[in-house]
Amino acid sequence: MAYWVCETWQIQDHIAHIHKAECGHCKNGEFISSKKSVDYREKWHGPFKTLTEAKNAAQETGGRVKQHRCCLV
Repeated sequence: MAYWVCETWQIQDHIAHIHKAECGHCKNGEFISSKKSVDYREKWHGPFKTLTEAKNAAQETGGRVKQHRCCLV
């Protein structure tokens, strides 16, 4: 199983969401957000072989780390 990290910047918030590769919000790191706001940016990191590797990469972004609610509950 592979994992991806989606790093996002929204107005004043910097978040790194951890996803499973098969998550519908990730699509193996190829998902593109429909959010068109100038204040919203995203960058995908990965793939990572283990959840631990993904968590480490998420922490390295400097953003608030969260596990995506749809695939890592």
